[in-house]
Order: sequence, then C-alpha cells, then structure tokens
Amino acid sequence: MTTVVVVEDDPTFLTRFCSIVASDAELELFAAVADVASCAATLVVLAVGGAGAEDLRSAMEADNARWLAAFNTNAPAVLAAMYTTDAIVLPPGPAGTQPVNGSQAIGKFWEDLLKIGDRKDHTWEIVSVQQDGQYAYQVARLTLDMRNKNGGFTNVSGNTLRIFERQPDGTWLTKVHIFNRHQ
Repeated sequence: MTTVVVVEDDPTFLTRFCSIVASDAELELFAAVADVASCAATLVVLAVGGAGAEDLRSAMEADNARWLAAFNTNAPAVLAAMYTTDAIVLPPGPAGTQPVNGSQAIGKFWEDLLKIGDRKDHTWEIVSVQQDGQYAYQVARLTLDMRNKNGGFTNVSGNTLRIFERQPDGTWLTKVHIFNRHQ
C-alpha cells in the first residue's frame, strides 16, 4: 500500500488540487501513482483559524446532516442535488474502480448502492475544515453499519474527503468526494 501524506499551508493548495482533479489525464496519473482512497485516508490538513472558522464548520455540519439524512433514508435524488454538475466521486473498490463523473451519474451511483439495502446508520465526524476562496474542504471519519455474510450488520469505519464549491447564492455543493473503508 502506498501512503501519501500532504501537510499544506499554501493558500493556493486547494486551487491547485482542484485543477488536478478537474483534468482527466492528471487524475489518471494521480490514481496510477497512489491509491486515491488510501491517499484520502492519510491526507492531513491544517485546522481552520480566524473569525470565519466557526461559520464554515457550522455550514459543513449542516451539509453533513442533510447528506446523512438523505443517505440513511435512501433518497439518492436528494444526494445528487448536493453535488455540482461537474462533480466527481472517487469510490473505494478493487483495482480498476472508475471515478463517477457528474451529478446525474453520482445520483445513479448512490441509487444503485443504496437499493441493495445493506448499508444503514451512516455517520460522519468532522476532523478538519479549511476554506480557500470559493472552495472549502472537509476531512471526516465515517462509520456505517454494513450487512455481513451472516445477514447481520457489522459496524465499519473509514475516512472521507469532500471538496466543496461555493455557489452564487452562498450555498456549498460537493465538487469532489473521496472515501474509503478501513480494512
């Protein structure tokens, strides 16, 4: 397993990171160099400072509550509406698992995942948030109950990294969503 640790206090970091994700060729190169889910699991970002930190954290907590309510009540259309039209989801999976591009495809991804009925009680605990202009990112720990092979549920944990883009009306939508599950 490749482990990548990024500690960054450069204010242009988020803009540069988003431009990497936005380029398919660079994203493929990035994915080839390191398992993106493992990278998200080990990504280290600095905590927010300053007067706007509490406002940003409150906005992220409210967004998490809406996202988790939609997930836990099997509402994929609500989830799709929480992503930008050009968003990308990088789900964990075996080698060759492809990114999911665009809010419509992301809605279908969540619909297919949730219709199986083997996931419930999803939670997130924010580790850190950071804002850089019109972008903000959030690192969180996740827990989730997943149906095991015996038909019961097992609690699993992991990490998630979401990059948000501020919309003209001031709301935040997810532009990039990476998540993994601890082995």
